[in-house]
Amino acid sequence: MYFFDELIDDGSGTIRYSQLIVGNRQDPKLFSKHINGGKSFHPYIAPDEYYLIFHIIREGGNGDTDIYISFKQTDGSWETTLKLGDKINTGTLEVTASETPNGKYLFFN
Repeated sequence: MYFFDELIDDGSGTIRYSQLIVGNRQDPKLFSKHINGGKSFHPYIAPDEYYLIFHIIREGGNGDTDIYISFKQTDGSWETTLKLGDKINTGTLEVTASETPNGKYLFFN
């Protein structure tokens, strides 16, 4: 289970997850700083949990908010985030990415 905790008045916050282990839901844990490093917003987790997409304001971005992705590794850890390219991220606001049910298209505002 994945959570977005809204922490401050501008709507930003942190992304957390809780694992189900042997039928017991674990306490939510923060994703690492490479995912929560900046003002994180509205995560989208792939149906198979293979990747996490979110928009964030952070140093080195193209503009206001940019869309980033992190892939889940076979050991359950998440790799360092990658900023989606300049064809998606511009000097303005990119937000709320999600994919179509067939996984062929990415939609964002």
